[in-house]
Amino acid sequence: MSTNGRVTANRMVLVSERAMSGPFCKATDFDSMVTTKTMSLVKEFGIKYDSSNLVPTDNSLIDNVYRAGFDLFCDLGALCLDTSRRIIFSESEVKEVLRYLPTEVHVGRGRDSRVVRKRSVEDHNPPMILGGPTGTLVSEGELYVKNEQSIAQEPVVDAFQAGSLQTIRGERILTGAPLEILAARSAIRWAHEALHKAGRPGLHIADDAAGLTSQGKICACDPVSGIRPTDGILVSQMNEMKVDYDHLSMTAFLLDYGASIYNLMTPIIGGYAPGPEGLAVVTIAEHLVGAVLYHADFHHMSHTHIKFLNNANRWGLWAEAVVGQALARNTNILSFEDCYCSHGPSTKELLYEVACDSMVSSVAGMQTEGVGATGGKVPDHNTGLEVRLLGEVAHATAGMKRENANEILQKLLPKFEEKLVNPDRGKPFRECYDLKTVQPLPEWSSKYDEVRRELEELGIRFR
Repeated sequence: MSTNGRVTANRMVLVSERAMSGPFCKATDFDSMVTTKTMSLVKEFGIKYDSSNLVPTDNSLIDNVYRAGFDLFCDLGALCLDTSRRIIFSESEVKEVLRYLPTEVHVGRGRDSRVVRKRSVEDHNPPMILGGPTGTLVSEGELYVKNEQSIAQEPVVDAFQAGSLQTIRGERILTGAPLEILAARSAIRWAHEALHKAGRPGLHIADDAAGLTSQGKICACDPVSGIRPTDGILVSQMNEMKVDYDHLSMTAFLLDYGASIYNLMTPIIGGYAPGPEGLAVVTIAEHLVGAVLYHADFHHMSHTHIKFLNNANRWGLWAEAVVGQALARNTNILSFEDCYCSHGPSTKELLYEVACDSMVSSVAGMQTEGVGATGGKVPDHNTGLEVRLLGEVAHATAGMKRENANEILQKLLPKFEEKLVNPDRGKPFRECYDLKTVQPLPEWSSKYDEVRRELEELGIRFR
């Protein structure tokens, strides 16, 4: 198996063959295997969660999490749902793929281009900031353009994600239905309009989330007015460590088209991966699924609490800190922490969640992406202001010591964690921003200023 930079499509042939010839396994049996094997590996490697030390400094713990996740993937592989076959790659094959992963990837075009570089733990170089209405439905038309503009116009944003649509021409969008094609093509045109209004036409677009299937996303690809070769597309896994032909087909297309491949994983906090320790191990394995099967340039770590719909909780933050460090210490994998929060715009609690997530990802050596306010549950509940804070905190905490980050977390979490059981969903975009100027209204701006001062008092030095 030969590899060279971005691995050739030859491995796609191997993936396809093994999706048809691998060991037969029902999905329910595979879920049980994931749980059982993960529990065994957690015990074998002595991995233990500590709620008082959410940003661990024990490098042996960090490396053991990586070794456990590596073993999990090599032992179980990934399940192809269309064939009920496990796609398995050997330890030597996985190591060969990892050996040739690049340490940097160029995205975007012209003056808006950026270089995404591998980061180390406590790296002084700031992460790439990928802004967007993560997982949140946005209203079509003019409101979509203004919503996206509010994010793209933030100078701290290095790349941009086109959000999903709530409706198209007033109709609900169903997966695989004809309206999905119309929605995907409309959303990407509106995204380009937003970039032009923000004065950043060459900004890297990481996905057209209105495309729900491979056919929807492929129809959104166009070198001029759609997803360009300098942009990217999300290719998703199904929980946990599962793939299907639709997403593998998307991978095959992108390998030929040339756009960046984003491996989206959504391990469930409180799901098949037992406890925060199991969550961390499975998340490592899912990064490897993306690297080997999806040929991914980038990875979205979008672990989400089964009840709170966020990752800014103690289990989620610990897993983020451990996984980020494990990948930074052992691989060249370029992983984004996908910031999901329970609270909504115009609440200070949302900003506290954003600050926790952003700081941990920056210190742990990751890139930073978001914000999915309300856990993506409430349409139009996202704005550019929380994305501004996401980027500012990530930059301010680049180079921060892990011990200091843990101390700040222990002071920030009490400000919102008890409210996670009944979060304030806040206000929609139209009540947070002036729709003529596309600037935050005074109420939202003042809360942002208050939280920023609080963060400075806690030891975050903004640049």
